Amino acid sequence: MRRALKVAAFGTLIGGAGLYYSFPLLRDDWKHLLYAGIRIFRITKTASVIAVNYIGGITPEKHRENAARLYKTLLSNGGCYVKFGQAIAQLDLLVPQEYADAMKPMLNECQIEDFEIIKQTLEEELKQAISEVFIEFEKKPIASASLAQVHKAKLKNGSIVAVKVQHQHIREEMPGDIRVLDFLARTGKKLYSDFDYEWLIDDLKVNTAQELNFNIEISNALRCANIFKGDPYIKVPKMYTDFSTDKVVTMEFIDGVLVTNISGIQKMGLDFKDIAHTLSRAFNEMIFVHGFVHCDPHPGNILIRPSKVRGKAEVVLLDHGLYKELPINVKNSYSGMWKSIILKDEDGMKKHAAELGVTSMYPLLAGMMVGRPWEEIMSNAEGFEKFRNARAYASDKEALRSHALRWNREINQILGLINRDLVLLFKTFEWLRAIDAELGAPINTIQIIADYCTRNNTSLWARWWIQFKMWIFVRVMIWMGWVGLL
Repeated sequence: MRRALKVAAFGTLIGGAGLYYSFPLLRDDWKHLLYAGIRIFRITKTASVIAVNYIGGITPEKHRENAARLYKTLLSNGGCYVKFGQAIAQLDLLVPQEYADAMKPMLNECQIEDFEIIKQTLEEELKQAISEVFIEFEKKPIASASLAQVHKAKLKNGSIVAVKVQHQHIREEMPGDIRVLDFLARTGKKLYSDFDYEWLIDDLKVNTAQELNFNIEISNALRCANIFKGDPYIKVPKMYTDFSTDKVVTMEFIDGVLVTNISGIQKMGLDFKDIAHTLSRAFNEMIFVHGFVHCDPHPGNILIRPSKVRGKAEVVLLDHGLYKELPINVKNSYSGMWKSIILKDEDGMKKHAAELGVTSMYPLLAGMMVGRPWEEIMSNAEGFEKFRNARAYASDKEALRSHALRWNREINQILGLINRDLVLLFKTFEWLRAIDAELGAPINTIQIIADYCTRNNTSLWARWWIQFKMWIFVRVMIWMGWVGLL
């Protein structure tokens, strides 16, 4: 008994020292330091249970059990743990399907902070009572995310606004929580060589630092609004900078439905093809023309409503906290890689892949960008139909998942090698493919990419001619398939 107590005391001492080291910003706040310790206990306990459960072999049932355990823990811990779960939700071509499916509810389900805490943060940031700024303020949030929650309100001038308020203590907690996830990721890699997700944690480190400063979000939103100024089909909410700080964003309230709300879109009489085309155009404009990209287009950040043009949809872009500005050389290499893929120019792919940090594995990089195996990229059998969104077709998605899992180690190597800006672009395209699949994949987005990735160095007439040839090529290949010539 005495020996057990000594071991327990030693373990507590080591754990306490690790806690004190990992959370330097909480050292003067014992209460939240204790909460941090509880989060560490939860995640390490869950990781241990998962590891023990896999002893004796891996089965789909074990995946489901462990995914449910992990989901519960990440949601309970909140903050960057939720962001980590959201990242897993969009990696369903790289992780077991059971894990991706289990994490998907986390995209729209986060902890809600008590209104009194929200009120305290608001009044501290705006330096006046809520009643002096707003004539109405709904206590129940209309949305909650990993870093903040949003309340509907009315300013004294009558403007209806959405007020985004950062969760209390999230800035002090986040660095330590990421250290814990980083430690677990490195430990997992040592234990299982195929478990290599350090790039995901590295991404989390960089991105959360940017997202926690709401002044950056406001600046991004203003710049994005300027890009689409005058476009009747793409909308960025107006920012009320006089009532915003680095922890509070007050913006125009826009009433719409989530882009994945199929029944809601149908009730408005809007066309899925029109929505998919506008969404693809918006992001390709940001990537290939401006090199300034909204990198968090999950369904909760995109609303749809009728535009002023009868029968046409307006795409509303929300949550501008995470953007990437691509250096001109990276943008040109990325654009060149897409152009080479579309034209099946293998030498071009080798050249541009090397510029992006990938040499011998350029076929796999091309496959990751398109979402198709190399053999299909280089095949002529189905024209541009070979680039259709694999997420939208069960047989295609299963084949692609099998391919991705077979090359899991190499894919993670590529994600660790390439420019960090491109990791976010990969995740952005995965989100957009998932949304496109929800809409029924009504368009072939590769044809839109083909236009954008050639416009910087090709005249309007030449781009039109390229598109026309692509259109003819696709129809000829389909016709040849119909008559049995292929």
